[in-house]
Amino acid sequence: MGSKLNRTPIFNFNRSNLVLGGERKIVYGLLLVVIIFVVTLQTWFTFVIGVFLWIVGMPLLRMMGNADPEMSRVFKRFTTYQPYYPPHAPKDYSRRN
Repeated sequence: MGSKLNRTPIFNFNRSNLVLGGERKIVYGLLLVVIIFVVTLQTWFTFVIGVFLWIVGMPLLRMMGNADPEMSRVFKRFTTYQPYYPPHAPKDYSRRN
């Protein structure tokens, strides 16, 4: 007969630190920029720019948080890598005698 496999759910012990669905540092940075535009500069033009940044930026940050909750840290680590790693050691390495 057809026996069914037992499925055991695996839960994460560490949840990602997300705020409003996006990565915490980036969302707070966007909020700071919007507050600077809206509250500090106090013109209608900067108010419109601040609201536009919030309306456009938050869905993008939520999409980024859904794709990878640590995407900014991964990108930061990626930018520190060299563009090319040679397949062998360099010829001028020092030898110990």
